[in-house]
Amino acid sequence: RGRRLGYLRGDHESVQSCVRLLSRQARRGSIVVWFSDLLELDEQDVRAVVSLASGARALVVVQVLDPRERDLSFRGTVRLRSIEGRALVSTDADAVRASYLQKLEELTGRSERAVESEGGRLVRACTSDDPVQVVRSVLEAIAGARR
Repeated sequence: RGRRLGYLRGDHESVQSCVRLLSRQARRGSIVVWFSDLLELDEQDVRAVVSLASGARALVVVQVLDPRERDLSFRGTVRLRSIEGRALVSTDADAVRASYLQKLEELTGRSERAVESEGGRLVRACTSDDPVQVVRSVLEAIAGARR
């Protein structure tokens, strides 16, 4: 029987609270699918999410990015506001694109290594992706996480 816990704010306490709740309620053999952009999770939050793979639970983390987050496809000077937080940044997208994409790959890679170190799987998805293909990727990851 599946349960949906609802929307999670991006702050540290919300992440920790949700992980504690899931740790108590997700029984042995449960499948935990965590959707996040991973952009505002600190190392402690990532470790907490990864801890959900313990207790014989299968963990799949689905990183969902908007195409603009994934590619930084803006041109020229832009003002960017975090949806989850209060951050506001003005920058020249063309000047920082290569560095941004490198940092994004490093962040995602760290999260992926942490998840896989506990037998979980990370699926990368974009809001413009075919939803059927994303679901297939999640199902394949679940099968891999349960081995």
